[in-house]
Amino acid sequence: MSAAASALTKAGMIAFLASLISALLVTLPTLRTLGFLLRWPRAVLERRSLWAGQFFARHLLKIVPFAKLTTKSYANEVAVPAPTVWTCNHQSMLDIFFMLAGDKALRGPNRRPIKVVYWKDLEKNPVTRLLFRQCGFIPVAMTANGAGEANDYDASSFKALIRKTKEAFENGFDLGILPEGQLNPEPEEGLQPCFAGAYSLAKMYVRYGGARRHGSSEEFLATFGRVVGEMGTRRRDLPEQELYDIVSGKKWAEGGLVPQ
Repeated sequence: MSAAASALTKAGMIAFLASLISALLVTLPTLRTLGFLLRWPRAVLERRSLWAGQFFARHLLKIVPFAKLTTKSYANEVAVPAPTVWTCNHQSMLDIFFMLAGDKALRGPNRRPIKVVYWKDLEKNPVTRLLFRQCGFIPVAMTANGAGEANDYDASSFKALIRKTKEAFENGFDLGILPEGQLNPEPEEGLQPCFAGAYSLAKMYVRYGGARRHGSSEEFLATFGRVVGEMGTRRRDLPEQELYDIVSGKKWAEGGLVPQ
């Protein structure tokens, strides 16, 4: 590509990104104003703001060179979704936007709207602060650290997390959470130490069937490590039948599962 063509492409990408951000910054306050005038319940405003955020994410990833998104999901097999906690690994600061952009393909047409647990320092960016807060996403305060270092959490933010998780399920939302709790810039070397908080929250509040329910925190961590770890370290899925046996729980029924 010539220098002129490269400069023109870069300028076009910047203009496209600026137009996306501008549209989002107009849409979200407009929704808030409509919600006030029409007296929408808070959950209704959050759902409609989430739709705007998903539209933004889908188009944002079109201009990110490494952001080719492919999905494989068993969610379509669930006719009426139950409250569910969704988990993923954490390779980049765009992971929340990947979750939003691939939401329908990942969770199926019958999905419930989702609230994502995020690092509160992301609110330093005014665009993400506006989007995440208006969508009702749930912040967790944590000291900034490097990959592999211990996570130093603010205990009071966990109390708020528990309360807001309960409210989210009661208002018809699912929860998205990243169990590694920090960026993993070298996933080919394996997952960072994972936390069982996703399992604990599900056990506290998810009371009826339809989605997969793990029997213990160890089962959740083993399943997460085996399925997500395979993709992270080897850039490939498990064989189709093995993947289904793990996510459906059949592997545990047959005598357990050891993370690899």
